[in-house]
Amino acid sequence: MKIFYTFGFIFTFVLLALYVFQVNAMILETFQVQSYQKKAEELAENNRSLEVKVTKVSYLENLERRSQELGFERVGLVNYIQIAKDSLAAKSP
Repeated sequence: MKIFYTFGFIFTFVLLALYVFQVNAMILETFQVQSYQKKAEELAENNRSLEVKVTKVSYLENLERRSQELGFERVGLVNYIQIAKDSLAAKSP
C-alpha cells in the first residue's frame, strides 16, 4: 500500500509539473501572438504610408509628362499687372 501512495504522489507531482509547464508555454505563446499582431499593425501602417508616397510620386511623374506633352513650360519670373487706384477694375473699399 505504501508503494501505491508513493506512486500516486509522484504521479500527481509529475502531472502538476506538466500543468505548470503547459500554462507557462501557453502564456508565452499568448505574448508572442500579441507581439506579432502589434508588428503586423505597424507593418500595415507602414505599407499604407508607402502606398501614399508611391501614389504621390506617380502622380507628379504623370503630371510632368502630361505637361510636357501639352507643351507647357516652367514659369521663371512672375510679373503682376499693377492697377491704378482710380481705374474701374480696382477694388472698392
